[in-house]
Amino acid sequence: MCGLQHPLVFTKYVALSPSIWWNDHESLGILQSTDLQNPAPLYITVGGEEGDIVDDAQKFHEIAHTKGIQSEFYVAECENHASIIPTTMSRVLRFIKA
Repeated sequence: MCGLQHPLVFTKYVALSPSIWWNDHESLGILQSTDLQNPAPLYITVGGEEGDIVDDAQKFHEIAHTKGIQSEFYVAECENHASIIPTTMSRVLRFIKA
């Protein structure tokens, strides 16, 4: 949400296993209704075992792309909400550094 409401605070954003479902998918509504000027790049990653979180994150990524946000989406197969962070840290750090 910070990246949507305050896109200039950071130069890049990372969403690890994001709770897109929260508050009746509020972040999707904000994304769809916000006119972003020069949005910061976004990296979204989820564990393949996270059920609906995977679908929600994929949808967020697709909408972000249509809104002009340079975004990357990665599903770590066989990982869950607890294991996604250590599993994807090297990818996240490469994204931040690039």
